[in-house]
Amino acid sequence: MSQILGMMLTVANIKKMTHFFMHVLSFEKIDTSHIEGKAYETLYGIPGIKGQFAILRLGEEYLYLMEFEPLGKPYPPTQSHDLWFQHIAIVVSDLGKAHHILSQHGITAISEGPVTIPEWNEAAAGIQAFYFRSPEGHPLELIYFPPKKGRQIWQEKDRLFLGIDHTAITISDTQKSLHFYKDILGMTVFGESLNHGDTQEALSGVMGAKVKITGLGYKEVEGMGLEFLHYLHPTHGLPFPNLKANDLASTYTVIEVDNLPNDPHLPLLKGLFSPRQGQMTQSAAIAKDSDGHRLLFVTEVPRFFETKPLINT
Repeated sequence: MSQILGMMLTVANIKKMTHFFMHVLSFEKIDTSHIEGKAYETLYGIPGIKGQFAILRLGEEYLYLMEFEPLGKPYPPTQSHDLWFQHIAIVVSDLGKAHHILSQHGITAISEGPVTIPEWNEAAAGIQAFYFRSPEGHPLELIYFPPKKGRQIWQEKDRLFLGIDHTAITISDTQKSLHFYKDILGMTVFGESLNHGDTQEALSGVMGAKVKITGLGYKEVEGMGLEFLHYLHPTHGLPFPNLKANDLASTYTVIEVDNLPNDPHLPLLKGLFSPRQGQMTQSAAIAKDSDGHRLLFVTEVPRFFETKPLINT
């Protein structure tokens, strides 16, 4: 059974970023560890790399922070329609209160302010959202679901920050991305909408924004999903830069699978990754989609794991 566990961010200062997610957004720290050795050099493709790793959780979903040594390039100036744009949608029970907390901590906004999707957009009507940046520049989103929208657990009112609904990626071609995520990875399409007008401009920070949104996930589990942001206008967002694993724009959708993918159209670079406890070793593989977004697949490690570089082509 496959499921999306969360998202991994490459960070410059893991202590500062852990504090931000825990004390501003109410994430829980699950574990930390030091990574070093051949298996990690193989997985991330950088000889001699080492670093610090933190596992955070909000609700049932995970956020992974990785600080590498040596550190790569800082997060570049980004607009929402640039193809390396990726965020997690953090669900809140009251967007006004959550936005006020962010304002008190001096975050950098992408959106003009909290926006509400209008009634004419039936698929998303009443949903409220706000884009902003982490202290190191990573895009993030707060999202509120009104009654009868989203999963039932997002209607809980006992706490402000509830969990992660999905990770969203900006893509260049919906059909091409569907072939990868649906036909190769086995995800199911759960919904579509076309967002445009003043509210979409205010949310994304992109003038004239017209965005085709496709929501996907694994039908075996009611968990975190993945969302395509296909900008039909404007269409001139920047392509993926040439990133290394230690560059801050290197982010990963973390997917747990029974077996690592074995597809001739999906080159894999294998290594080790521990998704729930820093000291629990599992096997992992990194792949990229057609636009350059990175995916990190994890599965239980066999009794013997070969740590030499292994690329399936």
